[in-house]
Amino acid sequence: MEIYNQPGLTKSTTFPLSVNINKVENGYIVHVGCKEFVADTWEQVSSGLELYFRAPEEARNKYCR
Repeated sequence: MEIYNQPGLTKSTTFPLSVNINKVENGYIVHVGCKEFVADTWEQVSSGLELYFRAPEEARNKYCR
């Protein structure tokens, strides 16, 4: 599947090697590349991932600094 035909994505858009989401009793643990995040709700997970795939640099500035 060609992911670059999605709105806002170009061939220069970079993604991490992996995204793993683990459901735990009180929320989610999300691994994006070598970073680990926790979220209380699925809405937090999905909005963070949506930002990451739409605007990776913006997400890195928001979550990784």
